[in-house]
Amino acid sequence: MTSTPAVLTEQLTRYVSSGKSVSGIWYSATPEKGTNERGSRMASFQRLMPAEAPAPRRAYPSDLTDAQGDLLEPLLRERESSGPGRPATVELREVVNALLYIKQTGCPWRYLPHDFPPRSTVHYYFAQWTADGTLEALVQQLREQSRGRAGRAAQPTAGVIDSQTVKSVEATQAVGWDGGK
Repeated sequence: MTSTPAVLTEQLTRYVSSGKSVSGIWYSATPEKGTNERGSRMASFQRLMPAEAPAPRRAYPSDLTDAQGDLLEPLLRERESSGPGRPATVELREVVNALLYIKQTGCPWRYLPHDFPPRSTVHYYFAQWTADGTLEALVQQLREQSRGRAGRAAQPTAGVIDSQTVKSVEATQAVGWDGGK
């Protein structure tokens, strides 16, 4: 089926106005056997086809629940960028899921499963959120939610310090391979 550029533009406009993403659209130009009025070869275009959506990944036990994701969503919104650069395309909830996976399994960064965002992206957000306090705010929100479910106050009212730990801190010396332990 051959389509003119005007028809393709109209199809693309209808597709976008329907609220669907354009990232999954493709077309190909192939030489046509006919020629135009000037005698040069013409290209024909195939109809726009939406690409298949990737299958959602299976959840890990360490992933955020939907309620936790909704609670953290305001903290995870991307801040307005003040400078040049490409806009972020990664889902920040998936970055948090990757961080929780690393925390729960203890795996090194390079062993992060492929169904999470790239490890460099996860590490970038980990460093950014650690520096600006976002990570601490995420943990605090989850802690307060967990304490509320258990029927406790959002903030703890008491703390316990082991007296043996206090005594041993003063006596340690930084000597040998594992100094200070």
